[in-house]
Amino acid sequence: MRLLALAAFAAGAALLAALIWRAGLSPLASALSTLGVAGLALICLAHLPVLGLLGAAWRAISRVSLGNALLRFAWARAVRDAAAEALPLSQLGGYVLGARALALAGVDAASAGVSTFYDLLFEFAAKVPYV
Repeated sequence: MRLLALAAFAAGAALLAALIWRAGLSPLASALSTLGVAGLALICLAHLPVLGLLGAAWRAISRVSLGNALLRFAWARAVRDAAAEALPLSQLGGYVLGARALALAGVDAASAGVSTFYDLLFEFAAKVPYV
């Protein structure tokens, strides 16, 4: 299993390097230099309350009563969003990895799966008015 994980990491790193090479390092470096370290940190800090609120909503749906449950759900939400952004053409993979992160944080797998489904259902319902 460890060898498979290392191979998947190497494949992902190679794909990232190929995409950066194809897009060009110059535009990426220019964007990062324009933004700067402080700008990147500001963007990350601005995203933290959103992750906290989404994690709190997910925790409220699940009714799990663990210590530090809010932090666990916020972390799982961050993993879910990151995986959905990083995995090409696979939003579903983000949902699975978010539920897995929640299960690894101490929530039983069935509750993690069901609460993920309900969270997605409510997220979809919240987006319907935009349509």
